Amino acid sequence: MVIARLSQLIRRGKLGPGAPRWVAHTRNLGLSSWAAVEALFFSGSYAHARRMPKRHRYDWSRPLPRPLAIPTVMHLETLADARVLVEKHLPAQLRAKPHWRYVAAQLNEAAQGAHPADVAAALVIALALDGVKCRPK
Repeated sequence: MVIARLSQLIRRGKLGPGAPRWVAHTRNLGLSSWAAVEALFFSGSYAHARRMPKRHRYDWSRPLPRPLAIPTVMHLETLADARVLVEKHLPAQLRAKPHWRYVAAQLNEAAQGAHPADVAAALVIALALDGVKCRPK
C-alpha cells in the first residue's frame, strides 16, 4: 500500500523539494517511478525484507525409535509423550538439573527435524541418573 502510494505521488510529480532524499537520488539516476520504488525496496539493504527465514514447525507427533515404558508413570511413544514427561511429570527441581535440560534441548531439536534417537538416548540416561527404571516397550 505504501509502495503504491509512493509510486502514484512520484508519477504525478507531487514529490518535489520536500521529497525524501532517495527520491532525488533515483531521479538523478534517470529511473522511472516504479524503478525508483524497486531500487529502494527490492535491492541492497532492503533485500532481506523479501527473504524472511522460514520458521521451523515443531512436529511433536514424531515417534521415538523405540517406545519406552516407565512402569508407574507412563509409556513414551512419541516426542509429545516425552515432552509431557519433562514438562508435567517432573518436579521443577529435577527439570533444573543439567541432564534434564539437555533432554529438553534434544526434544526441541528433534521436533524441528533432528533424529529422535538422540532424545531416546538422552531420556534413558537421564532416567538412569535419577534412579527411575524404564524398559523398552
